[in-house]
Parts: sequence; structure tokens; C-alpha cells
Amino acid sequence: MENDERDSLQLKKLALEIAELERPWWKRPSYILAALPTLLAIVGLSVVYFNGFFSAQLTKLENQRHDIENQIKEFEGTRNTLIIQNQKLQNDISAKQSTLNEINDIASKLRNVLVKVQLTGPSVGPVKLEQELKADAEFRSETGAELSDIVSKLNELLANAGVDTKPKPAYADIQRANSGIRVDTKPATTRPLRRHR
Repeated sequence: MENDERDSLQLKKLALEIAELERPWWKRPSYILAALPTLLAIVGLSVVYFNGFFSAQLTKLENQRHDIENQIKEFEGTRNTLIIQNQKLQNDISAKQSTLNEINDIASKLRNVLVKVQLTGPSVGPVKLEQELKADAEFRSETGAELSDIVSKLNELLANAGVDTKPKPAYADIQRANSGIRVDTKPATTRPLRRHR
């Protein structure tokens, strides 16, 4: 009996297993459990897609790209402006350096003339000979020509640099000019205000 019961149970088990194997694959629980997460993911993505999430993200990225392109153009414009300003400043520096070099050359020539004047100044003595007077006159004319040449070059350089080279009136000249103006020293008189009745 026990054996018969056991055999009948095994036959039932085999019949159930055969019935399970004969069912189509989509009705088997193992396939359904394996396919369920994939199916849920597909459904979720389709819902998100139809709600416009991806298109909103794409629009957001396009806007960011457009903003970045505008910033790049702005930075390139600023860079070009700075390059032009830098080049202009470099040119100004080189022009001013050449002007400074010319001024230094003129200053050295002026020093040489001043040293020459100090070394060969007028001789000290009660009577000057005619030769000394002639040599002194020649020296003065040469020195005067050199000085006028130096002054003209210096004025030209200063005018090119934008410096006003016109002589300014001295304080004594201003006083002399003002001395012709008469100032009345008598104090001004004022009438008392009338009161209206």
C-alpha cells in the first residue's frame, strides 16, 4: 500500500511535470519573471518619452550650447580688442623709447658743449689779445650753432611727443604787464536801503 501510494504520487508528479513542459513558454513563470523587469523598463521609458522628458532635456542642452557659443564669441571679441590694444601700447612704447634715445643723444651733445665751454672759457687777464678775441668769437659762434641745433632738435622731439614748447611768461613779465592796470583804491560806497512804506 505504501508502495502503491508512492507510485501513484510519482505518477501524478510526472503528469504535472509533463503538463508543465507542454505549456507554451510565455505561460511559464520562470520566463515571465525574467521578462517582467525588461517589460517594465520599456513601459517606463515609453511613458517618459511620451511625456516629453527627453525633448525637454534636449532643448535644455541646446540652450546651454547656444549660450556657450555666445560666450565664446564674446571672449574672442574681447581677446581681439585686447590684442589690438596691446599692439598699440607696444608701438607707443617703442616710439617713446626711440624718442628717449634721441633725447639722451641730445643731452650727451649738450653735456659735451657745456664741458667744452667750461674748459675753453674766456681767459682771465687784464688785456686780451686780438687772437684771443678772434678765437673766443669763433668758439662762441661754433658753440652757439651747436646749441641752437640741439635746441631745435629738442623742440622738435618735444613737439612730436605732444609737449607744449612755447615759452611761458616769467613772473617778472606778468608783474610788468599788470603794473599798467590801474586799480582804484578808493573804497566803494553803498547807499543805505530805503524802506518802503
